[in-house]
Amino acid sequence: MTPEEWVEFVQSYAGPEEFEAWACKTLNIPKEMLYIAPYEPPPREANGKFLCKYFGCLGEYTSKQGRENHFNSAHLGFRAHCLDCNAVLMNEGSLPRHKRESCTKRKTG
Repeated sequence: MTPEEWVEFVQSYAGPEEFEAWACKTLNIPKEMLYIAPYEPPPREANGKFLCKYFGCLGEYTSKQGRENHFNSAHLGFRAHCLDCNAVLMNEGSLPRHKRESCTKRKTG
């Protein structure tokens, strides 16, 4: 899931009925505080690198996909799971190589 997809998902989640009104009244939160700012993916830097814009993160990547993989695993906690051996991998892109080279349940012969 890309950062853009994550923001779209969060914005589309309606939550419990009348949650905003309840939260504002119960917690004395101004309605403006519940607004989710639109996300714009950071552009490529002048040096050609893609920087992670997560607060305090200094991640620097050579591809947009690398930055998205980092964001999903490091900041959102997403992981991929091998259904054969239950290994936990950093992202879905790692599954084919894992199954070929290191899955303990792979077929040999």
